[in-house]
Amino acid sequence: MRYRVLITIAQLLLGAGAVAQTENILTNFSTNGGWPFGEVILDRSGNVYGMTQYGGSGGCGYVFELLKSRAWTRQTIHSFACGKEGAYPISGLAMDSLGNLYGTTPFGGGCNRGVVFKLTKSGRTWGETVLYSFEGKKDGGHPRSGVTISSTGVLYGTTYGGCGGGCGTVFTLTRTKTGAWQEKVIHTFIDNGKDGWRPSGTITIDKSGDIWGTTYYGGAFQYGVVYKLTKTRIGWRESILHSFSGGEDGCEPYSGMIFDSSGNAYGTTAQCGQYGDGTVYQLKKSGHTYDNNVILAFNGPNGDAPTDGKLAMDASGNIYGTTLGGGAYGPGTVFKLAAGTWTYTDLHDFNGNGIDGYFPRAGPALDSAGNLYGTTSQGGKYDGGTVYRLVLH
Repeated sequence: MRYRVLITIAQLLLGAGAVAQTENILTNFSTNGGWPFGEVILDRSGNVYGMTQYGGSGGCGYVFELLKSRAWTRQTIHSFACGKEGAYPISGLAMDSLGNLYGTTPFGGGCNRGVVFKLTKSGRTWGETVLYSFEGKKDGGHPRSGVTISSTGVLYGTTYGGCGGGCGTVFTLTRTKTGAWQEKVIHTFIDNGKDGWRPSGTITIDKSGDIWGTTYYGGAFQYGVVYKLTKTRIGWRESILHSFSGGEDGCEPYSGMIFDSSGNAYGTTAQCGQYGDGTVYQLKKSGHTYDNNVILAFNGPNGDAPTDGKLAMDASGNIYGTTLGGGAYGPGTVFKLAAGTWTYTDLHDFNGNGIDGYFPRAGPALDSAGNLYGTTSQGGKYDGGTVYRLVLH
């Protein structure tokens, strides 16, 4: 694999100024009932859904709904009780065509190794069903990312631990004819192996049905990999598309992948890169292989340590993301990379005074009008984090 740094200092300076935008704080969380870590999602009506790591009636986090209105009313639709139903969610949710919500918790369940759950709405209330409770053995354990729903309704996800050495797994959950859900491990990572270990961000399924993901560690240089799983007659075959070297190509990829219309993939690394503050990279398809191109190297003023969640892409191919630190004031940014030229634009700098929140740990979500929605893990009116909206002008 080879990589090229495609963005120049001149481009950074050209796009460094923040564009006109309006930030709205849709809700504020308290320190005893907040700290949202994962992405939010939107339904067809524009209502927003997400989870907090703490709080709720059980004290172990809750799922919330923000009803679209001028006031953006927030309601708790499920509280985790720290027991068999799960605890302390840190990822985002997935929604099927019927509006059911799916997610994971890294703790709770029968063995306290985490669960996959489903929330179904009946009238005005939501009911939880635990689809699978991890044992922490060959089935994996402690899922830290959400699940992805295939076109056939199969759930795909990863576990951060399991397999004895704590290296992690990729699993599927398939609904059987009886209505029960059956878990199957389709790949087990080798502890400290070249195929990667400790899978991180939520996986992505491409147009061919192949599974793409990243691992935080492992690979040829032990700085993480981008992998692809392809289904064959005898199972799933893993291909390593890039092993991060810890140099200018970055290290410790924590986020999942997104694709453009040409099949090129995009993601982030949390550390390393030209300035040591992480990167945005492109895996450009070249025949049967992929070339790794760094399209943005974070340097502190333009952001530091891109966050755990996926990037977002609009219909024109522009990329949007967040950083956990850096920016004009230090506690994070929202940025845009223009399609093709990858010119950087600073959309928002979290100001550090707590009012608009700080330390975003999740990527942004786009609505049909091109507005961005996201969470901050801290700050806000009550210092427990926020849900924000950026309206670009």
